[in-house]
Amino acid sequence: MTIKTLIGAGATALVLTACGGGESSSGETDAAQQGDVGSASAALQQLGDRKMVVQRGAGGNLAGSNLDLPAGFPDDVRLPGDINIINTGNPMPEHQMIMGMTPSAPADVLKELRGAMSGEGWSESAAQEMTPQMSRIEFAKDARMASYTITQNGDTSAIQLLTGPRLD
Repeated sequence: MTIKTLIGAGATALVLTACGGGESSSGETDAAQQGDVGSASAALQQLGDRKMVVQRGAGGNLAGSNLDLPAGFPDDVRLPGDINIINTGNPMPEHQMIMGMTPSAPADVLKELRGAMSGEGWSESAAQEMTPQMSRIEFAKDARMASYTITQNGDTSAIQLLTGPRLD
């Protein structure tokens, strides 16, 4: 699987996550209505009022609002200071994915990421404006990468980060 495929799939998931679900949406309720509670393919566990673990196979995702960074998240990979983390996961071995929302404009997010990541010793390895509302920027350091997709979402910006060993 190529990085472009992963980024495209992740960006699509981020846009769908950002656009979907209203106040009455509950993963636990939806799963129960679909008869999926207790199945091996989806185990749901309510964690307080704001966090839910959805586990499929050996991997898992945490979805909610104002989530913490996952254990083992690299301390030299930066996110915007005002991000609301809404999803974390491990899409591949040794890789972590973070999705979040920020009130900052995409151009401000890109500027902040460039400054923060270069300050941590990362080099910008790719940048692309995929559409007027969606940009991608990638950084490299040693044998690692950090790939961000930033999407305009009304008055906010949706951000997806995939970090881990380089995929080339």
